[in-house]
Amino acid sequence: MAPVMHEPDRPTLAPVSYPSAQRPWWLIVLETFVAVQAVYGGISLVLGVWDLDRRALQRLPILNGWTLPGLSLVVVVAVPMLTAAWLETWAHPKAGLASLVAGSLLMGWIALQLVLLPTMRLWLQPVCFVAGAVVAGASLHRLRHRRTR
Repeated sequence: MAPVMHEPDRPTLAPVSYPSAQRPWWLIVLETFVAVQAVYGGISLVLGVWDLDRRALQRLPILNGWTLPGLSLVVVVAVPMLTAAWLETWAHPKAGLASLVAGSLLMGWIALQLVLLPTMRLWLQPVCFVAGAVVAGASLHRLRHRRTR
């Protein structure tokens, strides 16, 4: 049997990774923190842990409680952030795109809250919007300045 020869310049389908020193650990920590907080917030809304006024939902007549907003928080914010953190941790080629989407979704979520729930103004809203902007901005910067080998 003849030995199998590999062509050195032939591209592979394996994910391209970068050294652990170049992984954006601060971004992974931020995404994970936001995801955990969104899960906590979503569960708290679903279980009624927070005593939020239902009148805040006046502009959304289809909602008769905070269950759907709580589930939506988990789906729209927590899942994308956790997915982005996971992909960043493993240096997946789509990690930058996932982080950009997750950060943008968080900013959109906060903007939507401000429009649809005008009576609810929380100190956490600008903090979360800035966190989303940092995640999206850092990801966009990395995507634009990606080094190729």
